[in-house]
Amino acid sequence: MASRIDWREVAALVTDEEATDWIEERKRNAAGKSQSTNCTMCASNEPHPMRYKLFSCRSEPCRRAFSGVKCGWKGKVTICCKTKQANIYEAGKHFSQSPDAPNRALKERHKQYCRLMASEGLKPLRIRNGLRTKFSLSSAEMPSLSTVQSFVNNFARTRLAKHDRIHDINAMVRARVTLFHSRMAMHRSHSRGQKIRWGTFLLETALTQAHFLLM
Repeated sequence: MASRIDWREVAALVTDEEATDWIEERKRNAAGKSQSTNCTMCASNEPHPMRYKLFSCRSEPCRRAFSGVKCGWKGKVTICCKTKQANIYEAGKHFSQSPDAPNRALKERHKQYCRLMASEGLKPLRIRNGLRTKFSLSSAEMPSLSTVQSFVNNFARTRLAKHDRIHDINAMVRARVTLFHSRMAMHRSHSRGQKIRWGTFLLETALTQAHFLLM
């Protein structure tokens, strides 16, 4: 039977972003279990879920303090899915109070900034320079250009539809529409009521209508 964890409340009814910032400002840690359960945070009588996330220590000084033994620190964040407010808890203590080396990984607030700038068309190098200014990052804290490039390019491919396959398809469809337009111009005397517009080919005749969606 698992032993009961003595959770200590650190903060109550903060925003999800504030809870994320708190976790990221702790000694290096990793997210573990993340599940949903019935909400016990708010006063609403309407049943609704809350999410909880568990975190464990991944600090290098703590790992070196007792070889082969996991650090006793744990973190927990509960988030009401209705109010979007969060509670923060922690349990246990770190084996070592020595700080970790500066973390050059992108934090959640950095990722939000990267998404916004990428949506506006900025290149990874300019976005990285903007991170330094906006968040007052030291050279030791600055994420590498390759890290920013990887995140921005992945966001552009998956959310902004900016990838080579889309460009290839667009070029192919434009070529086909141009070719069709040329051929139809040569046979205007044999057809009636043609219309062409980008993305859609609409062919109308006196007898039937056919609508072909190219994209």
